[in-house]
Amino acid sequence: MVLKPTILPEWAENDVVDPISGQNNVLEPPTEKKLEGWARLEFPPRNWFNWLGRYTNRWLAFLKQQEELAILTDGNGVGLFPYDGTVGTLITLTAVDLANPTRYIFAVGAKKPGLAPTLTVVSNNTLTLGAGTLAGNQIINGGTATDILVWGQTKTYPTP
Repeated sequence: MVLKPTILPEWAENDVVDPISGQNNVLEPPTEKKLEGWARLEFPPRNWFNWLGRYTNRWLAFLKQQEELAILTDGNGVGLFPYDGTVGTLITLTAVDLANPTRYIFAVGAKKPGLAPTLTVVSNNTLTLGAGTLAGNQIINGGTATDILVWGQTKTYPTP
């Protein structure tokens, strides 16, 4: 298995105008070129490659950020939903007792700025939700905390 890279391919993040051509170092290719790609023996302009490199990096950075919004912890639920401030957070929580995998819980909810998470249990067997905290912790009851594996996923949204 290939190891996950630790760096992103940052490329052409600064706009620089070439003093001779007067062109920006990054230029979006025309729609037909984006749809059809390069032709045989074609040598595309450097600023089109820079555009591709820039947006490849930005999309990879965005996807990496989305992955990092998932937190894995034990039944003590420390740091599951840490977001607070000016945005709200949509939440999904899944937990299973590794000592007895028939014990589980699945819940969804939200965390508004300045408030503890509010979750609704969608499905469960034995495991239950304890009290959520303003810090974003969410305790899971019904088993030994160190045997419970909790996965929390969040997605922020602007609040009115």
